[in-house]
Amino acid sequence: MSVKVLVSVLSLLVIYALTNSCSKSASSSTPPIDSTANSPNDTISIIIYIGGDTTIGSDANAAYWKNGLMTKLPIGPISSASCIYVNNNDVYITAPGSYSADSVSYWKNNQAITLPDTLGVRSPCAALTISGGDVYATGTEGEYPYRNAGVVYWKNNDYGVHPVPLAVPLHVSSGRAIAVSNGDVYIAGYLDSQAVYWKNGIVVPLTIDTVLVPQKYSIANSVCINQGNVYVAGTINLFPGRLPDPASIATYWKNNTLVRLTRDTGSVANAIVVSGNDIYVAGGIFGGGGVTRAAYWKNGKLFLLNSNYSVANAIAVYGTDVFIAGTVGDQATYWKNGLPVSLGPGHAHSIFIVHK
Repeated sequence: MSVKVLVSVLSLLVIYALTNSCSKSASSSTPPIDSTANSPNDTISIIIYIGGDTTIGSDANAAYWKNGLMTKLPIGPISSASCIYVNNNDVYITAPGSYSADSVSYWKNNQAITLPDTLGVRSPCAALTISGGDVYATGTEGEYPYRNAGVVYWKNNDYGVHPVPLAVPLHVSSGRAIAVSNGDVYIAGYLDSQAVYWKNGIVVPLTIDTVLVPQKYSIANSVCINQGNVYVAGTINLFPGRLPDPASIATYWKNNTLVRLTRDTGSVANAIVVSGNDIYVAGGIFGGGGVTRAAYWKNGKLFLLNSNYSVANAIAVYGTDVFIAGTVGDQATYWKNGLPVSLGPGHAHSIFIVHK
């Protein structure tokens, strides 16, 4: 999602956001640097944006909700919004893997934006953020002739955009979340089988407990910068293979110091946000039958959101209120302070909160 969560002061607007992508695939942008200032707790003073998809039959169509009112993206079926970002009332959405829109990089107010492809095989971006009026986007492109996947990011520059490949030839990498702080660009994802982040194109492998996980497999889903500290949320596995599964361990790193969120219970971490001195991570823990149950952690303490099949994909903090986007069964859902609000059939992958 990441999220994709970045605080940005725009005229009289104070914007707080987190995506899956923009943090998870999400993962989602970067969390707010300080979401406690000028943030009354009444919902009337805010606009809640949720990105995801609405399902009709077996097909999903990328969509977003503004205070519960849904807008479909003009993409068509088999699509989903991974990241949502709002800037000066403009709504930006990424929808990677959308079968009917492979040439689209992202959407601005439902208008398709296509970024240049320099690696040979196009793939839409997974997350974006805005800093200083510039749009930063990251994703994964196929590299020809190497035929491997490589993380890439773009920064707009006047009327042009300049992709910066971050992949190493003959290796597989992916960009899943992006954050910008003081002009530095951070991208979270993975390189081969290890969770990493890149700072200005320089890869930083994230440490794991090699005693616990002798054959490592890990992924980073979200990144945020708070007071100069780099926070990354992701998942490691006891065994090589696909993530997540009941052997997964929800994890976050602060300046590359590993913090495990569970010990004996399988879990996943999809998004991270830091507010003041508090660290929030959204994801899920595995229950009976090996299915996830939506949950979040505050400073390492677990809060279960649903006891049935569900997952939390994105998180935002506004004052003392905690907002989480995810899915319960087949329903797109968000929670405010643990109380669920159903948005209808579909999935919620990202969240962005705007102060009116």
